[in-house]
Amino acid sequence: MATGYTRQSAGSITDGATIQASHFNNEYNQLESAFNATTGHDHSGGAGLSQEIALSGGSIGITGTLAVGNGGIGATTLTDGGILLGSGTSAVTAMAVLADGSVVVGDGATDPVAITAFTSSTGLLIHERGGIEANISAIADGGMLVGTGAGTMAIRTSVLTGGAAGFLAHEVGGLEFDASAITTDQFLVGTSAGVIGIRTAGQVATSLALVIGTDTQAWDANLDQIAALAPTDNNFIVGNGSAWALETPSAVRTSLGLVIGTDVQAEDAGLTSIAGLTTLADRMIYTTASDVYAVTTFTSAGRNLIDDANTAAQRTTLGLVIGTDVQADLDVPSQAEAEAGTATTERVWTAQRVGQAVAALETTVAQATQSAIEAETNENTYAPPDLVKHNPGVAKAWLKFDKSGTVNASQNISSVTDTGAGNWNPNLTTPFSSADYAILLQIRINDGTSQDRIMQVSARTTSGFQVNSYIVAAENSDPATFDDMHAAAFGDQ
Repeated sequence: MATGYTRQSAGSITDGATIQASHFNNEYNQLESAFNATTGHDHSGGAGLSQEIALSGGSIGITGTLAVGNGGIGATTLTDGGILLGSGTSAVTAMAVLADGSVVVGDGATDPVAITAFTSSTGLLIHERGGIEANISAIADGGMLVGTGAGTMAIRTSVLTGGAAGFLAHEVGGLEFDASAITTDQFLVGTSAGVIGIRTAGQVATSLALVIGTDTQAWDANLDQIAALAPTDNNFIVGNGSAWALETPSAVRTSLGLVIGTDVQAEDAGLTSIAGLTTLADRMIYTTASDVYAVTTFTSAGRNLIDDANTAAQRTTLGLVIGTDVQADLDVPSQAEAEAGTATTERVWTAQRVGQAVAALETTVAQATQSAIEAETNENTYAPPDLVKHNPGVAKAWLKFDKSGTVNASQNISSVTDTGAGNWNPNLTTPFSSADYAILLQIRINDGTSQDRIMQVSARTTSGFQVNSYIVAAENSDPATFDDMHAAAFGDQ
């Protein structure tokens, strides 16, 4: 043995013994270390070198796992039928058994994978992998493979005329002839049932019975100019004396010498409204708003009245005689008569005469005093507005309020205080001279029930009074629903 070699498992590696992988690996590693040393040698079998060591012998067995680095696979079992995959110095692994119709493909970087490529192990390449999934051994000359729309292919016969060297049949959109000879300005036309041929422009015109200049437009330089113009929105085609050109609406108006509002009618909302009306016999147009017009009936009788020159003629048209069919004018009293009150006949009183009469009365009739108004004496006097309230028959205070004490309308009431369930205190702006005054009450309730209510005055002072309203069955409770209360007070102030 080479210098530096030391047996590692002398007692375990013997003739007829069962050699464990760990013993063999240790021995192999020691041999490799010695052979690789400067004083060692190898057993490659080359000239001047030791012979290769044969690991054979019917009586020698190896147990355990032989590492990949030692020439093994690093595994004790492998999948039956699986493809082995190397993993560098790691143990060799086996793929699972491939499914029926699967193949192994790689991506150039990672482990290969299995993909389904055939319908079965003896089948056809599937269409998802670029196959046609069809046995085309029966395809005839001139036939073609076509898609069925369901991911498969089918054979279509007689697609080409004359076999593989023929032409695409007209039943599938072909010409059935070699069109390579067609030249400029020639046409492909049908010559008979299912047959296409090459024809010149003249032949086509003859076949269509078209005479240029009679049945079709002859060439014209002016039409070429017009065709070359860009179809610009709102522009006009006009002649400029030598050619055709485009002009804007503004340029056309200038060319025509038309000024909007001077030579032609300018746009007007009122005219637009009138233009949208539908007129009939005996109709007239009238306005319903600014620049808005409508149509109404205009009878001959109405037209006869309007065309009269004056009111006298209109009365004649209407058949009206003053003093017979209509009231004649009445005299207006003079100012002196109005102020003296001596106008006794039926007259027409103007606002001016009434004012003069009232002014005269103001200078001759004395003003009543508060005490006279309260006593209802001195009838030949007048009561000014600020003293009318002192008449005994006039309410000195009144109000309308809701359940919360909010006043909706009032006279001589400063506020209303809600003092508890079913109690409110109206407060007077100007007090009564004593607490001996009358109060009228009314309550309006609309809750759809038949419950009895009571409304009463429970207390009063010169400056206010207390109103109490409640349901008879629940005294001192606010009514369940409450619209409004009304109160009026009469007495001396």
